Amino acid sequence: MTSFRERMKNTQEAANFTHEFVEVPPLRQVNTPNGRYYESEDGKKYFSVTTFLSKDKDKKKGLDAWRNAVGHKEADGIANSSADRGENLHTIFERYLGNEKNYLKDASPITKSMFYSLKPHLDENIDKIYGLELKLYSDYLKSAGTSDVICSWSGKNTILDFKNSRKHKTLEHVQGYFMQSSAYAVMFEERTGIPITQFVIAIACQDGTTQIFHGKRDDYIQEYKKFVDQNYDDMMKLFS
Repeated sequence: MTSFRERMKNTQEAANFTHEFVEVPPLRQVNTPNGRYYESEDGKKYFSVTTFLSKDKDKKKGLDAWRNAVGHKEADGIANSSADRGENLHTIFERYLGNEKNYLKDASPITKSMFYSLKPHLDENIDKIYGLELKLYSDYLKSAGTSDVICSWSGKNTILDFKNSRKHKTLEHVQGYFMQSSAYAVMFEERTGIPITQFVIAIACQDGTTQIFHGKRDDYIQEYKKFVDQNYDDMMKLFS
């Protein structure tokens, strides 16, 4: 049985994923205190999917209850650590899927461990990669965002999204992820003409375990569209 040190050494060489990158129109990302929006070359401005979903009243109530239960200072520390860890993990995955060498450089032990937990799933299922960190938008959804990975997963065009978590998620907890990835699928088809009907949510947990959720775009896209339509005017006021 190989040690963690040996596995780390053996996986420092570049991977060999097939890249068939697809070009999409450029977008400018703008971060504000009220959230994020994207601006196209012709001046269209659309809020990010994550900014829209952060306005979910039920989700906000749940977060407020959690913050009150653990204490605001503790909650801020957990949230900041999770955000930093997620950013580091995304960087590692982007390097690895981009066939870069030394993709684990500057990674902390916990992010390395979380990466290794998901790595076999990527090696086994990804056939080719069409895009990494693609900025996309949809006129139909009045939304924009940055997709982690667009690829062929077990022979089927797929939106692949990475998440990290302190503990396992229930289906109730990942509905927002499903809507987010479904929106990316519509954006990609709208911008390229290439249909994507499947998404995969890959979650690395701190205890070294993983969760892989599969779903169909059409099961969640109308729910997201309805949410946007109901909240669009209020969102516009935030950015006016």
